[in-house]
Amino acid sequence: MEDSPASLPTAEFAALARRLESFHELFRALWELGIPEFSDRVRTAAVVFSATGAPLRFQFNREFWEELPTYDRDFVVCHEMLHAILNHGYRGLGLEHRQIANVAADIAVNHLLVHQFGFQRELLQDWKSICWVDTVFNKSPKKIPPTDLTLEQYYEMILDRCDVIDVNLVDEHYFEPEAGGSLIHGRAASELQVQISNLEPELINEIKQKLGREATVEVTRGNLALGLWSSVEPSRRMRVKWDDFIRRRIGKSAPLREVEGWVNEPRRFMSAKGLMIPGIMEERRHSKDHRQHCVFYIDTSGSAWEYRHRFFALAQSLPEERFAVELCSFDTKVYSLDIRKPEVLGGGGTDFAILEQYLHSREARGSSKSVPGSRLPYPDVVIVLTDGYGTQVRPKHPDRWHWLLTTTYANLVPAGGKTLLLRDFL
Repeated sequence: MEDSPASLPTAEFAALARRLESFHELFRALWELGIPEFSDRVRTAAVVFSATGAPLRFQFNREFWEELPTYDRDFVVCHEMLHAILNHGYRGLGLEHRQIANVAADIAVNHLLVHQFGFQRELLQDWKSICWVDTVFNKSPKKIPPTDLTLEQYYEMILDRCDVIDVNLVDEHYFEPEAGGSLIHGRAASELQVQISNLEPELINEIKQKLGREATVEVTRGNLALGLWSSVEPSRRMRVKWDDFIRRRIGKSAPLREVEGWVNEPRRFMSAKGLMIPGIMEERRHSKDHRQHCVFYIDTSGSAWEYRHRFFALAQSLPEERFAVELCSFDTKVYSLDIRKPEVLGGGGTDFAILEQYLHSREARGSSKSVPGSRLPYPDVVIVLTDGYGTQVRPKHPDRWHWLLTTTYANLVPAGGKTLLLRDFL
């Protein structure tokens, strides 16, 4: 049975904060932002993101912590912080050999702490047993690599040079929520970056210089679903010219569908008065409350991330008496949103094909939630707010798709789809 995490005593928390500031103001700021706790979920130490209010949780095994000298405790805490700041969770996620990625991340962090933040490795207890270039590559026939490379560069070097890795990690790197938290929780990672960006510009520039090559590595967004969370600043409900859109683009009635029923007789039966025969007829399809069902997609990819506040406000402005709105954001993954809660997910690449896939998955899910054999219908209206740059998509009903563009790039809009410009609606 897992323990209930216990917090670090207040006096010890404050004393450690003062010591961290002697290495850099950033470390104290993040220490006071996070939540330190003792937990048997870890054997040594870990930093994890969670969906709670604070973006960082510093977890320590109590026995491990109490056996560490004071200097080593400071080193371990700063080590955890750099993993989070340098986005090692996302960066390590794409590397095939997880343990090698962990070693590579520790090499990068340990040398940064020594060369840029004033730690002396010889003062650490058992420093020779942890990850440095001269302990990891000590049996390599090639020259020992430099100490200022990136996680990715060390990873490739370890694969190329090292048959055996006989070192210990300073901490534990968790990537799955089941482990009590994760280094790749998008919402909290995003908030951490916000906290750092709120520091003085001179301090931010100094930090970037100290982090060197590691600070310049960016996660490739082209085919990655980042799932970064962002709140959306509250704003007045937009007054949008939806009337023209509804009248001219969608029409006054819902789309047609074919249903079985009794139809009027063909002309050749005109002599048979009042004859009705079974057949296929068309009828207008409405939701139960006579509104049209609309799936409203908001593009929150890296290239369109800056528009998220306007996107969300625009979605909220759709007239409730006309539309039953299902709101989603997307990068290379679709994220279901609550139109009443001002927040979005995204930040990665852009994939339009997944939008149609999501609609088909809705239909499949619908059959399991209602009467057997029934399905959620394809939406009456699909609106996609985007900059237009993404991948090809082939909708089942392209005529129901409306592409609300922030640019004039419409090359990927499928035939039959309707293009609109965002500037005409604001």
